[in-house]
Amino acid sequence: MAKTSSLWLKREPSWEEIKHELDHLPWPLVSEIVCCGFGEPTMRLDIVISIFQYVKSNHPNIHTRLNTNGLSDLYYQRSTAEDFYGNILDTISISLNASNADKYVELTRSRFGIQSYDHMLAFAKSCKTVVKEVVMTIVDATLDEEEVAKCHQVCSCHGLFLRIRPYEEN
Repeated sequence: MAKTSSLWLKREPSWEEIKHELDHLPWPLVSEIVCCGFGEPTMRLDIVISIFQYVKSNHPNIHTRLNTNGLSDLYYQRSTAEDFYGNILDTISISLNASNADKYVELTRSRFGIQSYDHMLAFAKSCKTVVKEVVMTIVDATLDEEEVAKCHQVCSCHGLFLRIRPYEEN
């Protein structure tokens, strides 16, 4: 990847640097603020929360969205859905990836192992109490029709919405 199009940062920006960039956005042209890591954004949950709080306090009509693997409860060893309380987050998009724990771990290679799948689903259900829209996602080209149907069933059983994202080449 050319240096000009690389998503890798030399270092993680501080809250002050992020706030400075937010303060200089052309807000009339902004319709949504999305925290989506080239990695996992909730690894810096405090910063993500600060971004959404700041945006909603200064631009309450701007839509906010978080794209996540849904494993922040495991990472922080506590329930994290409540951190989004206060109407700071409009949509949370959580990667379902598979219809069961074995397939999920095979695909994601989560460092938390087999427990990851159930924790991700529990996180999604917890988010329904504090986030307006909870969306589970899978990628269309990575799963066969039977697996997609099973993913729909998982979401239906848990009262969650499933969105099938298109596969994007590098």
